[in-house]
Amino acid sequence: DGPQGNVMGAGDGMQRKAQHGQQPTSVQERFGIGSFVYSRRRPFHPIRLMEAIKMLPVAVDEEGHCISQWDIPSVFTGTGAGTAKVDPMSPDVEAARVMHSVLRSKGFVWLANQADNMHYWSHAGHFFALEPLGPWWAATTKQEWPHPPSEVERILEDWHPDDSITGDRRQEIVLIGIDMDSEVIEEVMDKALLNDAEMVLYQAHARRNRVAIDLQKPEGLRVGAPTV
Repeated sequence: DGPQGNVMGAGDGMQRKAQHGQQPTSVQERFGIGSFVYSRRRPFHPIRLMEAIKMLPVAVDEEGHCISQWDIPSVFTGTGAGTAKVDPMSPDVEAARVMHSVLRSKGFVWLANQADNMHYWSHAGHFFALEPLGPWWAATTKQEWPHPPSEVERILEDWHPDDSITGDRRQEIVLIGIDMDSEVIEEVMDKALLNDAEMVLYQAHARRNRVAIDLQKPEGLRVGAPTV
C-alpha cells in the first residue's frame, strides 16, 4: 500500500457517513459526537504546532511539556504527568477549552522542518503520538512508485494539481469529539501553519532540493483540488 498504508482506514466510519449524507445515530445526537477532517496544503511550523497540540487533552509535565511520543527532535522533553493548563487570563483559554472537546484524532501531517517525511498523528484521550511514517511520494523518484496504473492513480488523487513541488504533501487529520467548534479548531490549527513570508522561504528551499518527477496523468483522472 505504499508509505501511507491503511492507517486512516480503521475508526473513520463516522466520517464516511458524514461524507455520504447519512443521518447521525441516536448516540451521536444524544452526546453531541461529531467529526470533521482538517485538510490543508501548507506545512506546519513545528514550534507552533506543539503549542496547538498542547491545547488538546494530552498528558504534559509540570512545566506544560508534552510527554507522549514525538518525532520533532531537540524541542522539548519532560517527565511526570498531568493535563495541559492554560492561564485563565490568556486569550487562548477559550481555544484551549474548545480543543479539549476533541476526544480522538489521527491522520497525516506535513512538517516544514521534515518536509520529505510524512508523519502520522495519533491521539486518543491523553495519549498523543507524532511519528514518521515514511517519505511522501513527492520526495521519491518515479522509479520508486508502484507500477500498477491503479496504484499510480491513487497517488495522483492526492497530488496538488498546480504545484508539483508540493505533490501529495498535505495536512489530513480526522478529528472526533463532543460538541466541537470546528471553526475555532481550524483557527488554532491554521495558526500553526507557515505564514506567507515563511512559505516564500520554504518554497525557495524546496525548489532547490526538489525531486524531479515526470508525471503522466492517466486520461480522465481527477486530481485533488488544492486547499489553503
